[in-house]
This record gives sequence, C-alpha cells and structure tokens, in this order.
Amino acid sequence: MVEYTVILAFGVLMLMGPGGDVLLDLATVMKNKYRGYSYAMSLSPLPDFGTGPRLANYIEDLNLDPELDDETLARLTVDPVQEQVNTALQPISDAYQAFNDINGLLGGMEDLDDIAYEMLRDAISPF
Repeated sequence: MVEYTVILAFGVLMLMGPGGDVLLDLATVMKNKYRGYSYAMSLSPLPDFGTGPRLANYIEDLNLDPELDDETLARLTVDPVQEQVNTALQPISDAYQAFNDINGLLGGMEDLDDIAYEMLRDAISPF
C-alpha cells in the first residue's frame, strides 16, 4: 500500500509540480484533438465511385427535380486531370510492359552460351 501511495504522490507532483502547467497543457491538447475529431466526423462521406459512368448512373438514379441536363452531367462526370495523368504515364506504362516481356528482353541479347564462354575465358588468369 505504501508503494502505491508513493507512486501516486510522485505522479501528482509531476503533474502539478514546478516547471509548467502540465494539467492545463493536457486539457488544451484534449480539447484540440476533440475539436479535430468532431470536425472530421461532421464531414460528408466520400462517394464509393470515382468520376465517370458510375457517377453518371448514380446522379441519374437520384431522380433530381429538376433533372440535370446532359451538358451539366457530362461536365460533372469527366475528370480532365485523370486524362492528363493517363497521357503522362503512358510512356512509363509502355516501358514497364516492355521490361516485363522477358522474351523480347532476352531476344535482343546474344546467345547465352556464347556470353558464358566469353566470361569464363576472360576470368581465367594467365598466371
């Protein structure tokens, strides 16, 4: 029992002792964290689909009154950034496909037996 009392007294002294307002700092941190948590919980959930046909189907299924015209619906469901990203990443995708094509990669090399023979011949020391 004495050990628990000593540890509890030491803890209280650390929280209220000299060197700062630890309890006030702790309360401030808890308030800020709760404020951030409550803000995050108040946000709307993100839709389960990206832009495109699935979004268009979802909007059409809402049966909005008045309905969206085709031009507005097309503007909402086209993502110009994604089109630019796909265009920019196309060379990388092509290079990745070429690298994965083992037959194409090995087809451009010399005969592997000749390469091994040359390596062995060059590795033998004349001494």
